[in-house]
Amino acid sequence: MSIQAPERLGPYRLVRKIGEGGMGVVHLGLDGEGQEVAIKVLHPHVAADLKARDRLTREVETMRRVRSPFVAEVLDAELVGGQPYVVTRFAPGRTLEDTVLAEGPLAAREVIGLAQGLCQALVAIQAADVHALASTVFFAATGTPPFGTGTFESVCFNIMEGRAQLDKAPVWLRGWLNRALQVEPSVRPGAQELLRLARALDPSVTTFNEGPTGTKRLGDRTRTMETFSDLLPPVEYGQAAPPPAPPQPRNPTRREERPPPYVPAPMHDRPVPHSDQRVAGPPPPDRRVVPAPTSPAPARPYTPPPYTPPSERKRYLFGSQVVGLLLLVTLVALTVMMPVMAGAVAVALALVLRIGEYLFGDLVKRRQMRGSSAADPLLALLGTPWALVKSALVTAVHVPLALLFGICVWGVLYWAGQMGVNEAAAYAAGAFAAGLFVLPGGGAPRKTVTRTLTGVLRSPGAALVAVVLVGTAALFSVMFALGQDPTWAPWRAPESVINDLASDAKQSTIGLITGLIGSLLDGLGLGWLDRLNPWS
Repeated sequence: MSIQAPERLGPYRLVRKIGEGGMGVVHLGLDGEGQEVAIKVLHPHVAADLKARDRLTREVETMRRVRSPFVAEVLDAELVGGQPYVVTRFAPGRTLEDTVLAEGPLAAREVIGLAQGLCQALVAIQAADVHALASTVFFAATGTPPFGTGTFESVCFNIMEGRAQLDKAPVWLRGWLNRALQVEPSVRPGAQELLRLARALDPSVTTFNEGPTGTKRLGDRTRTMETFSDLLPPVEYGQAAPPPAPPQPRNPTRREERPPPYVPAPMHDRPVPHSDQRVAGPPPPDRRVVPAPTSPAPARPYTPPPYTPPSERKRYLFGSQVVGLLLLVTLVALTVMMPVMAGAVAVALALVLRIGEYLFGDLVKRRQMRGSSAADPLLALLGTPWALVKSALVTAVHVPLALLFGICVWGVLYWAGQMGVNEAAAYAAGAFAAGLFVLPGGGAPRKTVTRTLTGVLRSPGAALVAVVLVGTAALFSVMFALGQDPTWAPWRAPESVINDLASDAKQSTIGLITGLIGSLLDGLGLGWLDRLNPWS
């Protein structure tokens, strides 16, 4: 299965990637109305795991029942196709990790607000992930993970031993973290209780409250009395981190002072962690690490990814539609100027676009249902003959319909508008060209044009430039069409042909029409078709 992200998933268009984890990739997408949504697409190896699909199905079924302002609700999901995805409400902004790594730990009031919001969200969704919630708040308050950094095994050992680095957390927050980071889930408070405790947090408190029964103080750390340390090999631990520096006087006009931004150590000989373990920490003792310089270089300023507001996204979608309309206006104007040649080009263009829709439109639908496949090129090749036959048959029916529409326009302009024969015929040819795309049966060519423009115009700026360029071409085409006489080459002007045919008294109405058609076919070098006409 291909890991390349498609441009569309079902009715949604993918704009850009905004995140990635162990389960899948999250994209910013647009729905059919131009509204921004977040689309989580499972990784191919995860999508192939039936247990992972079942877990995702249960998660979606649960989240559909959640109604909370603190939780991004599930809007849609496709769980049975080749590329399962979940669509949720999009909440713009930076991640907590980006904010902390760029600006340092949050201020006390911001930490309290984050803790209360997360607790309210946890109350609203099956409330069991208290440990992870507290770890998130710890990182927001300190800029470091609660159980240290290093290999996966070392971090897991610290979690099992309950070795949370509470001495790095603010004093007023340690009691709350102590209760939520207990090893035994039964000892931790529930989400509702944790929310009550979060609402009682006070930065002015300077004492470290004892944890619940079953824990004891070991310095500034807490540790469960029943552990599994006797089952694990002894580990030599490094020296404890030095105590934090005394707080500096605050400027009353600014928010609480923060420690300097986090500066990662040099990565010369250090193994690159997995993307899901960005904040997972020091390597094991036997790994060689280049020591940090005495005076660390200042952290590079954070540059947030470009964000396009919904108004510009709507303008982008609208711009693509306007470009398609302007292209049609240009084609109609050219057909008015050169009815025969441009009309023939319009028929050929409609045929080619219809072939493209019948061939590649089905391919896109298959990819949406089961994802990309190595057999797609072969299926496209095998489907080409049927696409050609189907397109030819539909075009053979649709062209007479557009021709009838043009004749009706000619009659209205000639009889009601008192136009000349040639002038009315030129506008009728333009109506014929428009009918190939706007009359019933013209949906396939329109879809191909829309899909092509959507793939080419990938930003609001590109759409705006295309509107200006194509609009200028359409304007000049319309001006030329209105300001000069049409060119009927390689055919003669309709008025002269009608006069020649009308001179023969034997010509009936049917004979007049067939004579016009025969003359046109002769001019195009297709006179042999006229011999098949029973009325010729």
